[in-house]
Amino acid sequence: MKKTLLGLTLLSTIILAACSMKPSMSGTGSVDTGAVLETGVVETPITMINIYQVQLDGTTGTATGTAIPLGCNDLLVEVPVEVDMTEVNKYPKTWDAIVDYDFEDMGLMNPWKTQDEVAFDSYEIVGSTLTVNLTGTIKIGGVCDVPRLNETVKATYKNFGYDDVVVLVNGQTIN
Repeated sequence: MKKTLLGLTLLSTIILAACSMKPSMSGTGSVDTGAVLETGVVETPITMINIYQVQLDGTTGTATGTAIPLGCNDLLVEVPVEVDMTEVNKYPKTWDAIVDYDFEDMGLMNPWKTQDEVAFDSYEIVGSTLTVNLTGTIKIGGVCDVPRLNETVKATYKNFGYDDVVVLVNGQTIN
């Protein structure tokens, strides 16, 4: 009888301990299902980032994110978006978010929407400067397009803590 009672007490303790364990959580409140890198480090998914789009001069929008003055009296507006990425692929996935998301219904313009011949190529980090290398052909419709194209990319990638972001297309700055 004592053995049975001791066994039941031990089993109850194990069950209670197992029930009180919580799964590892990422910052978004979902279960962390990150990939394991060759180094054995678990790669935590990143699911939300802020990208920037343009509110054109003379327009009003419903976006409520941070607005930064941009050339041609435009505003650069921060918009949170969902992105499925990890630290390993965050640069190309962020590029996809920059070109894919469109908040026209909120009064914002994505200057990359018509740049269908431009693609992410690579990136380089030197100190606190990130260089984003793109390939393709840029279509410039006027002088206001240059700051719109440059600043949407720079502001978005600066979210990752860089002091400076350089945007190159075929090795040249956008101008």
